[in-house]
Amino acid sequence: MPMINCPECKERISDKATACPKCGYPLQEDRELSLYDVLVGRRWRAQSQSLAGQGLDITFMRNGEFSGQLTGTGSYTPPQPVTGKWQVIESQLFLDYVYTMYLEVQVIPSPTQFQIQITQGTESRLLGVDRSARAWEWVKVG
Repeated sequence: MPMINCPECKERISDKATACPKCGYPLQEDRELSLYDVLVGRRWRAQSQSLAGQGLDITFMRNGEFSGQLTGTGSYTPPQPVTGKWQVIESQLFLDYVYTMYLEVQVIPSPTQFQIQITQGTESRLLGVDRSARAWEWVKVG
């Protein structure tokens, strides 16, 4: 278990402690949330102009993969299962998956990559912007 120093009394304590057992200093309020820890093991729903009238409802797994569904809000693209890879580097979220486009009689698989800079966040809601300056909103649903 990783140990940290209490900012108040300098006692060595668990990094999971909510307060220092020696002096009572509150720790959770001082710690910045890790984007990885906020996402992993939880189900999130995203909306963005990047998703062309769809929502992304996925669960982030510890092994760097995600699974879920693209949910259609427009009549031209049906909901579809989606799996892919994800990675967090500092405050950036990277998503890679194959999006299936339905064009009249053609079905076209299209590799899709998003790099989203998370600009604001809590444990239940994240806001960000992708490389094309399109806004993203993520809401925890599970």
